[in-house]
Amino acid sequence: MAVAQLWIVRSKSVVDMKRPLTAAEADLIRWMLEHGAPEARAFLPQLQKAQVTPWRCSCGCASIHFSVDGLPEPSGGVHPIADFLFWH
Repeated sequence: MAVAQLWIVRSKSVVDMKRPLTAAEADLIRWMLEHGAPEARAFLPQLQKAQVTPWRCSCGCASIHFSVDGLPEPSGGVHPIADFLFWH
């Protein structure tokens, strides 16, 4: 006989699910901003306040979404300012 269990878990708010950047993420993002489009350098001061949100791209790629403490969520379209290509 199979037994099914149902657990009721209080879901965390999106704010609770944000996490700080890892050192490796911060280093890579800093490099990308320093070597990306000319306007990318303007975002360097925000890096120390950036957090990773729980958002994940539906295509399965490695994209991550940031929020920056003290700044409103951006609206509108996406405008890449830096990218990084890696191979396994």
